[in-house]
Amino acid sequence: MPARSNLYQRLVLEIHHGLGDGWDVRESRPLIDSITGEPREVDIVAEGEVLGYRIVMSVEVCDRHRVADVTWVEGLAKKHEHLPTDKLVLWSASGLSGSAAKKADALKIAIVTPVGEAPWATIAKRMQNSIVHLVLSHLASVVDVRMPDGTLTRWNAPPEMLLTTRDGTRCCLIARIQQMTKEHEMFGDVMLNNSPDGLGQFHAEFEPPEPCTVIGPNGIVGEVVRVLIDIKTQG
Repeated sequence: MPARSNLYQRLVLEIHHGLGDGWDVRESRPLIDSITGEPREVDIVAEGEVLGYRIVMSVEVCDRHRVADVTWVEGLAKKHEHLPTDKLVLWSASGLSGSAAKKADALKIAIVTPVGEAPWATIAKRMQNSIVHLVLSHLASVVDVRMPDGTLTRWNAPPEMLLTTRDGTRCCLIARIQQMTKEHEMFGDVMLNNSPDGLGQFHAEFEPPEPCTVIGPNGIVGEVVRVLIDIKTQG
């Protein structure tokens, strides 16, 4: 059976060829299901060695015109449950829904989505015979809160935490603030230019443009001072 591909998948393949010496990167590679014994085709498989351990990184690519949903994430997680995949990475050309992103994070699946629109065909042609540095990122947040008695405290801020203006007319999820961080024009440049080989760490700070409140542990309401976003990279 001929390998299935498209321009976006070819772009992702070229990026993973930049992993360097010692990595075997193949497109449309079959992996054997440990239950059925049958081969399952994976869009891209990169096999290499990390700190002396052999690792199989499976990459699945979505080039649909609509945002990838939670069903897509769940389906691929189930597909790889009985494949020899050590790390699953999902690439979506049209982005990922909020629920899909939360599901992927809970399942320890890495996701890669574009920032803004990109001419994938042009990029793929320009990348031929080029060296590419692949950087994956993971965002986690905390919120600094002023309590009713005036003291300051810090709470973990999961994506579903909601910030609300004092008059209750407007609100914003932590997940949206994280997405705004990824969409910032400086995000990609800072990541690519400053991320070290291996693990790296960056921080971003967000101050609400107007007074906001947030509900924390045990239903306590506090005033939001700032949101701190911890950005971990792996390149």
